[in-house]
Amino acid sequence: MQNRDANTDFLTGVGNRRQLDVALESRVQRATSGIPFGGVMCDLDRFKQINDTYGHNQGDETLEAVADVLARSFRHNDMVARYGGDEFFVITEIRDPRVLQNAIGRVRANLDDLNGSDRLPFEVSISMGYGIFDPEVDGGVPGFRARLDEMLYEEKKAKAAATGNDAYLDRGRDGVRRGGGAS
Repeated sequence: MQNRDANTDFLTGVGNRRQLDVALESRVQRATSGIPFGGVMCDLDRFKQINDTYGHNQGDETLEAVADVLARSFRHNDMVARYGGDEFFVITEIRDPRVLQNAIGRVRANLDDLNGSDRLPFEVSISMGYGIFDPEVDGGVPGFRARLDEMLYEEKKAKAAATGNDAYLDRGRDGVRRGGGAS
């Protein structure tokens, strides 16, 4: 029980950063032996705005709801973890990019279901970067995280451009991007 507590995010009930880091290192080692895996990096859009407008308790409820959406969208043997703040990371047994794309579709559908419910008083959106680990392209954990983080940020930039709302970019007053593993 103590080990479970040490590896579980206390708020959301999914894995924590410590568990994620250990699992990613293990998966990368297995991938270099020919057992690929997929990863998904997720970031809540406009989370600071949610906290500022609705309060931190509502922000916590949002994190719990998104963790639930992610857990329901992937297989039981996949790992959902809170990467930090308002970011999550999923390690999945999926090895085919098309199957991973289908899983991303489930995330979006489950998020639509959440937004259609009365669980939260606002709509939630997330940006995602995802792919299959490639030892030649990614090298290791840092390279894989950086690739997924860049994809995630490209989605955020596209949302900001489409809506004219820079809040998607999660920048502080100093213009520095907040969150993300590669920034």
